[in-house]
Amino acid sequence: MIWNHRITRILVGLSLLALVIVLMLPSLTGFTSLHGTVNARFAIVNAPIDGELQEAPPKVGAHVLAGEPLALIHNARVNRAILTSLQADHMTAVEHVTALKRERDELVRLRDQLGARMEVFTRTTIADLERQVEILNKRVKVSEAQDNVAQVDFDRRLALEAKGILSRAQS
Repeated sequence: MIWNHRITRILVGLSLLALVIVLMLPSLTGFTSLHGTVNARFAIVNAPIDGELQEAPPKVGAHVLAGEPLALIHNARVNRAILTSLQADHMTAVEHVTALKRERDELVRLRDQLGARMEVFTRTTIADLERQVEILNKRVKVSEAQDNVAQVDFDRRLALEAKGILSRAQS
């Protein structure tokens, strides 16, 4: 008889609805897990010699400074010729880096020197062009003055010819 009460039926209905929502919620929102995977870049480091690590390498994701050794390899049976070869390769690489740094410094110095020369060349070229423009402007003024003189002379001759003082044959 308790099932016939309205409140009981409502509570059972709400309970079933809540149960369905709880069961359906993960499939609607996605699954969650306590275990996760981080997709990050990894670097695979290969050793040029066989041996055993003297100490544990840094943990994945640990900050490592540039030039800091990641691991030290111990091999009692290492061939001394291989060790000498590796040391020579290391010295060659160090010398190459030093040479590249010197070359970079030389190129920076040359770039700065060329920049200074370019500035001088630009200023000199601009000054030369300004002088040439000034000379050409003076020539234009002289030509305009000569044109005015010729025009005045021409007008004077026309006036004299009109008065009969000067004939065309005399011009």
